[in-house]
Amino acid sequence: MDMKDKKMTVTGDVDPVTVVSKLRKICHTEIVSVGLAKEPEKKDGGGGDNKKKEDDKKKEEDKKKEEAKKKELEAKKKKKKKKL
Repeated sequence: MDMKDKKMTVTGDVDPVTVVSKLRKICHTEIVSVGLAKEPEKKDGGGGDNKKKEDDKKKEEDKKKEEAKKKELEAKKKKKKKKL
């Protein structure tokens, strides 16, 4: 709903004539345009490459976290053995 321009955008499987007929009971209403919803523009630049880089970074971070956990567990085991 754009209050500045006094326009309302309706998307989905809706009959525009039905929407307008219901709104006309409340206020002055007219159809400005009917068509497919606009999709957000995609930036050029290899689109999938950035996704792959992000996935690789995430995998590397996960591996580092797992290695750190293993080291902590090993350190705890060594402490327990020393105490016994």
